[in-house]
Amino acid sequence: FSAELQAFWMAFQGAMTVRRGANKDRNLTWFHAFMLTVVSSYAGAIFGPFWMGRPTSMLSNDLNFASCIVAFVFVNQLPFDMGFKIGNFFPIKFVTTIFAQLFRAMGL
Repeated sequence: FSAELQAFWMAFQGAMTVRRGANKDRNLTWFHAFMLTVVSSYAGAIFGPFWMGRPTSMLSNDLNFASCIVAFVFVNQLPFDMGFKIGNFFPIKFVTTIFAQLFRAMGL
């Protein structure tokens, strides 16, 4: 599958995790919530290849950071929490999990 889809859904999974957890009451500043999104999105994809001595795509590709921005805006900034509500549907959760796991397993 394309790297763009994998990167977006990985970032979307991280944005939804932060929105359901630490930012559930929307009391975090946007920067703090965004940085938590980046770390929770790509933490496994950063450290896994790094420990095996392989270059990680997070450090060598700017597509992942752009995907984090798009996913964060979609989940947190759309009016009436539409992005968050869409992300909570089961089919969207299913697709998110599939593409996020494909991203994590890429190159292993």
